[in-house]
Amino acid sequence: MQLTERQQTQLDLANLEGAYSGWAGASAAGQYRTGTAGIDRLAALQASGEFSVIADRKVRFTVVPMGVFLNSGLLDTTSGTLGTQPVLGTLTGNAIDPPQQQFATGVGGEIQMVTKTFSAAAGYTPYEFLVSNLIGRARWKPGNGHFTMYGGRDSVKETQLSWAGLRDPGSSFTNGNIWGGVVETGGGVRLDFGSEKSAIYVQAEGADLTGFHVLENRKFDGTTGASFRVRTWKDAGSLNVGATMFGEHFNHNERGETYGLGGYFSPNTYFLAAVPLTFTGHQGTYFHYTVSGGAGIQTFQEASQVYFPLDVPIQTEFASGCTTAVAGACAVFPVNSMTEANYSLDARTAFQATDHWFLGAFVRANNANHYDTVSAGFFVRVTFRKEFPAAHYPTGLFSVEGFRPVKVP
Repeated sequence: MQLTERQQTQLDLANLEGAYSGWAGASAAGQYRTGTAGIDRLAALQASGEFSVIADRKVRFTVVPMGVFLNSGLLDTTSGTLGTQPVLGTLTGNAIDPPQQQFATGVGGEIQMVTKTFSAAAGYTPYEFLVSNLIGRARWKPGNGHFTMYGGRDSVKETQLSWAGLRDPGSSFTNGNIWGGVVETGGGVRLDFGSEKSAIYVQAEGADLTGFHVLENRKFDGTTGASFRVRTWKDAGSLNVGATMFGEHFNHNERGETYGLGGYFSPNTYFLAAVPLTFTGHQGTYFHYTVSGGAGIQTFQEASQVYFPLDVPIQTEFASGCTTAVAGACAVFPVNSMTEANYSLDARTAFQATDHWFLGAFVRANNANHYDTVSAGFFVRVTFRKEFPAAHYPTGLFSVEGFRPVKVP
């Protein structure tokens, strides 16, 4: 039915009021990362709530408590296939007694403040983890223009070791020495030009990575990309295609999970080139979705690394029993390189069930760090003001991570 001019004006005003609503909600997600059980495999469950309010249509404040459960699986040393090198802490892969399975669970969260040009957050990693850390981040886009500066401190969430810390099952102490819990502290800059129809961006950043009894590391990376809208379907959606290139460098290789290393992918050189596709659409006025996928190629080289960079006596002990004829190769992770195909998928949906309630789900998958990672979850949000359904706004595609926007999405 065609609206009169007065009815359209009233609807526009109602949509404007609803755009600055507060909301409350909850989300849950599961993640699985491939790898060797007990070492670099990771299963994670996260559940969070949130409460968000806005002041004077300019500043949004959001509280996000979060519960986390982590498990890397049970390490099997009985087969002896992992050899005599240390695979976890100071424990060798052919140890007679397999170690007990280690879990990590706890509650953390953060508080956010967001405006149209500046955002900041402060929080704490789950305090029941073996290693807990203060976290936070900020982002500034002067004049809401092309230039963005950002920085922060956050957990490296690749493995249970890097995220929560582990106990060394080979330690002589009853409970085992603790190490891990890596945090990345740094920042970067980004330049964006264009619009939804065509855009280009360049980004560069650097960071320092530290952890409890973990070798300090540094990384530098850069990204450039472009996207173009190739077609729009009336009352259905639009398709964008692009290209992206990413390069990265770490000072030290810390993928190993020996005592003193962080257990995260940190190649000396890494390069990724991919072609992403994004379709953003809707079905009627109540159901919205976006699907992004990409394919490309990635190549990397990992530098050699001693088993125990922070403990010379332990390193000397392991090296003394080495029988290799290659000089300098005792008790060392060797240089490793690989070139392989890359893929990524990110799909999100939202359904407006009533004037106040939104339901949504998401699934993601990629192999960007040489491991296959898949995650999926759902969310529910209730807004404090009425949201009138429309084809293009609101979409109801609420974020379950990162900064919450000033306006209802």
